[in-house]
Amino acid sequence: MAGPWRVPVADVGVQRDGYLEKTGNAMVSAEALSLAPIDPAASVRIAITEALTNLLAADISDIKNVIFSGNWMANLKDKAAFIDLRIAVEAVSAFCTELGISIPTGKDSFSMEAKWENTLKDLKENVRV
Repeated sequence: MAGPWRVPVADVGVQRDGYLEKTGNAMVSAEALSLAPIDPAASVRIAITEALTNLLAADISDIKNVIFSGNWMANLKDKAAFIDLRIAVEAVSAFCTELGISIPTGKDSFSMEAKWENTLKDLKENVRV
């Protein structure tokens, strides 16, 4: 990953199941960050298309072998971001269904919100060494 937006610099990572095997798996990463605030649905369709294009280097035999995992992120304090996220998730679901691609799993950033209420001073006073 490189740059201020952590853009992937490789198209695809491929690994074989064994040294002499002709099977294996591939991993790609794709994004369309600059388009997301303007058109969330178009952003995810472009990201999926980029990922599929990158997979061409891995010699995927059938598009039904492709399985995506989503990473859903939005600002928890911005209601408009939630609306955009909903639009994006519905668009990616419809697009993958239309293409016959599975996207059974994903990670959300919402459950990761944490609040740090203790200061370092409080921690030092309450921790015994």
